[in-house]
Amino acid sequence: LPLASFVLALFINLKLNWFQGVISDAWGIQGQMNDMAMTLGALLANRGDEEHIVRLKYRIYRYLNLVHFELYSKIDAKFEVVSLQDCVECRLLSEQEAKLLSHAPVRRNAILLWLGNAFRELADEKAISEHQLRRLLDSLQKLRGLMDGLIKELTRVAPIS
Repeated sequence: LPLASFVLALFINLKLNWFQGVISDAWGIQGQMNDMAMTLGALLANRGDEEHIVRLKYRIYRYLNLVHFELYSKIDAKFEVVSLQDCVECRLLSEQEAKLLSHAPVRRNAILLWLGNAFRELADEKAISEHQLRRLLDSLQKLRGLMDGLIKELTRVAPIS
């Protein structure tokens, strides 16, 4: 009985540690996305009357939502029925973006690359400074790592012992 209790306690401890890691990654993803959105919102609050900046902000909004959707589509089978055309119809993607994503080996990485390019466009327009661009790109890099880690943990096959 003491050995069985020990093994059961060890198993429960390992599972709780795994679950806490998954929750930590999920909160980290949420935090990085919130940080990017709030940073851009604060930096661009006074740039709402310039049409090209408004279009760029909307593109970033779409990409943040799209990368969030792509994350969930990899860890929940219910999202398999949603196609790229569905994303076009709800205006998360343009037709051209859908074509590009259909050929991308890892869709979320392509979208993150688009986000990075959008941030670079903001810096080129002098809407954000180079320092702010670096911070946004660092957040994007952390977001990619957290997403990859979460997907790996939630889609791996348990080893057979």
